[in-house]
Amino acid sequence: MKRWLAVLAGLMVMGQGGTALAGSVTLFSEPYFRGDRITIRDNIDTLTKLPPWNDRTRSLIVNSGTWEVCKDKKYDHCRTLMDGARVADVAEVKNLRGGVSSLREVGRRKEWDGGHYDDWSRPPPPRRHDDDIIWNGGGGGSGGYVAKKPQNVCQSEVERAFIQRYGYRGRSEFSGNKVEGTIWWEGEPWQYRCAGGQTNIWR
Repeated sequence: MKRWLAVLAGLMVMGQGGTALAGSVTLFSEPYFRGDRITIRDNIDTLTKLPPWNDRTRSLIVNSGTWEVCKDKKYDHCRTLMDGARVADVAEVKNLRGGVSSLREVGRRKEWDGGHYDDWSRPPPPRRHDDDIIWNGGGGGSGGYVAKKPQNVCQSEVERAFIQRYGYRGRSEFSGNKVEGTIWWEGEPWQYRCAGGQTNIWR
């Protein structure tokens, strides 16, 4: 009886330790969030424990939390990705080319109310630590020539904001002018406007 109680207590401690941060990452078997999927909620030092997912990931979404996503087992050759990060093709991210073999949650974001933001159909609340970037809305973008890299100071600030928010340098394209326009971040369009010393970004 004492032995069973000890085992039960050990399982309870393991469960509490594995869910303390309570974040999650969804892995996809095809680029651009297609194909089979699996959602990871606990640290896993090798995806061989979840066949056939070792090295199978081709795109992923960090639903919540801050995660180390690693090319090799036992958390080696990793990239740190924050909540909301959407990697449309892991082949384009350094250290993740060839797939994912292990991942673990390393923290939660504190910048936004609630620690993370799950509803990506609407712009998130303003970032507390970066007052010149406002993720809310206002104004309309303008079309025109599409560039593979920022063409002016405003577009450079917009790209910098996305890198800070998602934790990596994603694939981006721009159209518009030095005041307003559109950025396609990992293929998804966002509007931006730079005015009055602030940069507004919205969908």
